Amino acid sequence: MLNRIFVMLVISFALMSLDLPDYDSRLYVTDLADVFTDEQEINIDKRIREYKEMTTTEFAVCTVVSLQGTDAADFGNQLFKKWQIGTDEHNNGLLVLIAPTEHE
Repeated sequence: MLNRIFVMLVISFALMSLDLPDYDSRLYVTDLADVFTDEQEINIDKRIREYKEMTTTEFAVCTVVSLQGTDAADFGNQLFKKWQIGTDEHNNGLLVLIAPTEHE
């Protein structure tokens, strides 16, 4: 029982110490890993804006160089919470996380 508590504390501390990027709500693409060209970023951003206008769904794309030792699900969940994507009323947020150098 004590071992489980210790493991949970270690995991919680590791998640809290992630260096998560800040969210700029004016942009729907945050390309920290330089995956997209400028033209591609503009095109993706435009399509997300159009989709949001039709559906009210908030959609964000983020590329990162590293998941900082966590798995993609944990990193993405923490980032989603920090960025507060979507609305509470509709629960309609979507995050696409791309970590091209991670092999998971």
